[in-house]
Amino acid sequence: MSPLAETAITIGKAVLFQLHQRNQQVSMDDCDYIPTLKSVITGVVSTVSEPLSQRQIQQTLYEYARELYMQVWVENGEEDEDPEIDEGLETFDYLYEHEAWPE
Repeated sequence: MSPLAETAITIGKAVLFQLHQRNQQVSMDDCDYIPTLKSVITGVVSTVSEPLSQRQIQQTLYEYARELYMQVWVENGEEDEDPEIDEGLETFDYLYEHEAWPE
């Protein structure tokens, strides 16, 4: 991985983490939060012109954002129930791809 790609990932993770922190404070709606994460990732990816590096950055930041989202998903699950991990992953993936729920 190029030094530029590594720098982009480091900066991207820092921004995604700050959004994660904010989301924990203000509980943004997933329909707003996840597309915002996608916008950040897209912006960071656009700073690098080499396609392989773009794919690496996109995948790394996507996985990081998804991991942060799932931490909150698990934390907010009912105390007496195991959180539905698959449901959280599907929610993240769907809203990341489509940026909204179907109408």
